[in-house]
Amino acid sequence: MASESQMHLYTTDINEPTSGRAGQYDTYGWFRVGILGYASLTAVSGTQPLHRWRHPVSNLHFYTVDSAGEAASTLGYVYERLECHVLQANSPGAVPAFRFYDAEEGDHYFSRQKGGEGLGRYAEEGIGFYVFPEKQPDTSEIWGWSTKPRLVTYCLMLKDEAGKILARRTGAYSSFQQAMDACGKWARDTNAQNGHNYKFFIDVSEGACP
Repeated sequence: MASESQMHLYTTDINEPTSGRAGQYDTYGWFRVGILGYASLTAVSGTQPLHRWRHPVSNLHFYTVDSAGEAASTLGYVYERLECHVLQANSPGAVPAFRFYDAEEGDHYFSRQKGGEGLGRYAEEGIGFYVFPEKQPDTSEIWGWSTKPRLVTYCLMLKDEAGKILARRTGAYSSFQQAMDACGKWARDTNAQNGHNYKFFIDVSEGACP
């Protein structure tokens, strides 16, 4: 059953999985697994709609730029909404989001890594759509969520009162809160090791430190 295996959700609303608006499937619990990419919330030149479908029994989601939903309706999926406007293949700055499929459970996930992220029995199906790899004006994050925790790369930063970065390091954590907790501990440990009580300001962002 899908509730016992892994499911994925992609949304431009970071609060959706924990807001109660996620319907039945919010009872499974969701872990944020990072930002897939960036897309526009409105139709602009060089973009195309990304359609979101949901199966009312399994609560699995399916995403496609095909307005007909590929085979979604024949498999029992119902149309949920237009999630965002992703890039067309020839748009400047576009990078592919590859689609992977678990034939046993019916779940899909997306990754900008050609070979995927090592999630067992998932097989690559090709390019699902295109996104910006970095934030652009008038774009929104496409947040990836999973019902199983997965490590996400974060940049931890210690700053002074003026916002100057004093130190930073990259780490992998299962949640934003875990990364924040690790950054706070780093600040405390730094003070303890140096025998002072400096007032660090901590900051965390997704992605490796530059």
